[in-house]
Amino acid sequence: MRTIDELRSDIDEIDNDLLVLLKKRKKLVTLVARYKSNHHMTIIDSKRERQLLSQLSKKAKQNGLDPKFVAKLYDIILKNSRTEQKNINKDGV
Repeated sequence: MRTIDELRSDIDEIDNDLLVLLKKRKKLVTLVARYKSNHHMTIIDSKRERQLLSQLSKKAKQNGLDPKFVAKLYDIILKNSRTEQKNINKDGV
């Protein structure tokens, strides 16, 4: 049996991986913000967000995760993305 320290070390590695993925996501959000600005698109795309949350809910269930937890997590992620886009496009286009 593995020790608690070994298990926690594995969790720490996963947490670091999540941070790396969030950094990659942030870079892509920046590119999306610039694209939207260049094409005079609104920051919020409600249809896209609904589709994303629906897909994530299904994937959460398939992976044995609580869909409500995943929805709350992505609510935070999407709010952050909108804030990032607004900061990049100060005019809020």
